[in-house]
Amino acid sequence: MQQNTSSLRDNEISVSGSSTVTTPSNLDSNSTSQTEFERDARPLTQSRILESHKRLTITGESTGANHSTQRKSLAIRNLKSHCLRSLEAAKCLVAACKADEFMDQFEHGNELTKELNLMWENRDGREKNWGKLLNFLQAALSSVEFDTILVDVAESILSVVEMLAQATIDNEDILNAKRRLTNAGLDHWAAISTKQCNE
Repeated sequence: MQQNTSSLRDNEISVSGSSTVTTPSNLDSNSTSQTEFERDARPLTQSRILESHKRLTITGESTGANHSTQRKSLAIRNLKSHCLRSLEAAKCLVAACKADEFMDQFEHGNELTKELNLMWENRDGREKNWGKLLNFLQAALSSVEFDTILVDVAESILSVVEMLAQATIDNEDILNAKRRLTNAGLDHWAAISTKQCNE
């Protein structure tokens, strides 16, 4: 009975002479208090939060980069098909002009315009100069009545569409395309000029 009382006293600490707080019997004088544990845990918790946030940020950036790459790959695939269709439409336009088939000229001209618009939507698949060249051609065709154009005009349009099928477009190509359109009587600033007049 005396041994149990001694053991109880070893495991209890008197507080204000009225109550006791039981402490683990396996804690010795070198043990760290709960308050010290909590204080030491705070920097560790913050560090883990920051590390987790950093991982999420890196993962988000990686995911964004993957989406950008996938979008560009899709644009490249789409451009190939639209470029082939625009070439076919431009060749058919030339053939229709030579045969004086006005209705066919109108249809092939509209088909060409539609394919050029789809190419513009997928312009991320090509370099900036390519986009500039496409933009100039679209502007030049914006005011064209395809059922009335002559053979030489249709051939100039075809030559520029063929340039869009090249692997690369440089500044010299853009100047050459502008020259061909101008010589054919097509204004590559027509869309901008019309907009300014309407305003």
